Amino acid sequence: MNETRKEYPNSGVLFLNKKKKNNKSPDWNGNFNIDGVEYWLSAWVKVTKNNEKFFSLAIQPKNPSDTKINISNTEKTEESVPF
Repeated sequence: MNETRKEYPNSGVLFLNKKKKNNKSPDWNGNFNIDGVEYWLSAWVKVTKNNEKFFSLAIQPKNPSDTKINISNTEKTEESVPF
């Protein structure tokens, strides 16, 4: 099946996983885009002690090099603090 969707900034999709390999496989999977960076999204349906359902999520970048931050541009020294 070919899924088509209109691309919106900072959004994504999640589909029921019909091809689970084992009990640890996610119940839902999909992808999303934040600021032009693509990520994989996995979700498991869990149940609390009070019998309430919730999603447990895992996020991974599709291309790990897209998420590296240039630390040299974000480092602050005592001299650069204005007080």
